[in-house]
Amino acid sequence: MARLVTNAQIHGDSVNIVSSSGHFLILFCCLFFNCHLFAQKQISKRALTLYESANRTLQFSPEQALSQFYEITRIDSGFAAPYMRIGQILEKYLNKSQEAIPYYEKAILLDASETAFKPIYEILGKYYLSKGDYQTAEKYFRGYLKFPNLYLPNQKSIERYLSQCHFGQKMVTKSPNSPISAILKPPLNSLPVQSYPVLTADLNTLIFTGFNGDEDLLVSYRTSTSWSSPKSLSDSINTSFNEGTCSISADGQTLVFTGCNRKDGYGKCDLYITKKIGEVWQRPKNMGMIVNSTSWESQPSLSADGRILYFSSDRQKGIGGKDIWVTKLDTAGDWMPPQNLGKIINTAFDEIAPFIHSNGETIFFASDGRAGMGGLDLYISRLKIEWSIPINLGYPINNYGDQTGFFIAPDCQRAFYSQELSVTEKSE
Repeated sequence: MARLVTNAQIHGDSVNIVSSSGHFLILFCCLFFNCHLFAQKQISKRALTLYESANRTLQFSPEQALSQFYEITRIDSGFAAPYMRIGQILEKYLNKSQEAIPYYEKAILLDASETAFKPIYEILGKYYLSKGDYQTAEKYFRGYLKFPNLYLPNQKSIERYLSQCHFGQKMVTKSPNSPISAILKPPLNSLPVQSYPVLTADLNTLIFTGFNGDEDLLVSYRTSTSWSSPKSLSDSINTSFNEGTCSISADGQTLVFTGCNRKDGYGKCDLYITKKIGEVWQRPKNMGMIVNSTSWESQPSLSADGRILYFSSDRQKGIGGKDIWVTKLDTAGDWMPPQNLGKIINTAFDEIAPFIHSNGETIFFASDGRAGMGGLDLYISRLKIEWSIPINLGYPINNYGDQTGFFIAPDCQRAFYSQELSVTEKSE
């Protein structure tokens, strides 16, 4: 999924800002390997001298150092280390990650056993996994595991990526060339980002999160031939901060949504509730400290009767990462303390964007913590005495990207979901 990098709290995205001290840490680690980068091959003296000079330049001017490393590859095309440096500068300093890939590959091609190149194997594996090239990704992940004395958490992470490669290949083989989805046409999908769609019971109103500078709740109405141009759901709901990922009751009168950085908030993002009187949405109310916490609460899903609320949170006492929680109205009409859905649903990684079907017994959600095709996949679980083991919805609903925000229309004939942050409609 093309993730937001500015004001992205609603979707739980994070931005890693590398300070100048962080840059020097990267440089230190890179320079640390210089003493043995050349032990296996005869390097021309001129190339070696310029390489050492370029490393010093890198601490002060990455762009100038880049030109020097390019020159080294022209002097000695068999010298592996400069290719690694070029890739690092493109990726870490110039934000050109994709352009770095062929240089990382060239470094490995020239010296596959160099320990300093071990991180490159993971970078390349994750890159090809994100593109759905499972076989190439698997090759690089296996290359990483060939190095001795692996740090156990890193090894487990690589093994998890390998399982995604295997699962992805299996799913694509089982369901070849059977597209069942269609991108909704303009005026929908006309913004830079749109996601988390919900449809009212009469099938005529589509509400979703749109991003165009900040996140707002937008609404579009079904016409005889298409959908109307999206507009703000309500000025009483949308602010200059982020609002999004909503859920609406079956009668269309109760809306729960996510608001971030508000003055009445308890954490990064909180859940808010509003009622519709006539055609006007009332001023939203924070759902309070019983439902919200000082952590992140988002992505609500109301049961059809509006008395049970599922949501995602990274609050304390969870299983790990973001978990799915549930709260219910008591006989007095107050929300009860949320309960974690437990280890059958939640993993040590992220479970987000729950959707409870109108039957109240089937839940859909997105996860990156179980067998999947890469990124966030969509899963289904059914409630009997307890929730059943989640099942991956399979390819082509899921693919190598992020799928989330699954929503089944009340007529059960269509499903909407977000893919690459585009609203997608299932076509029968």
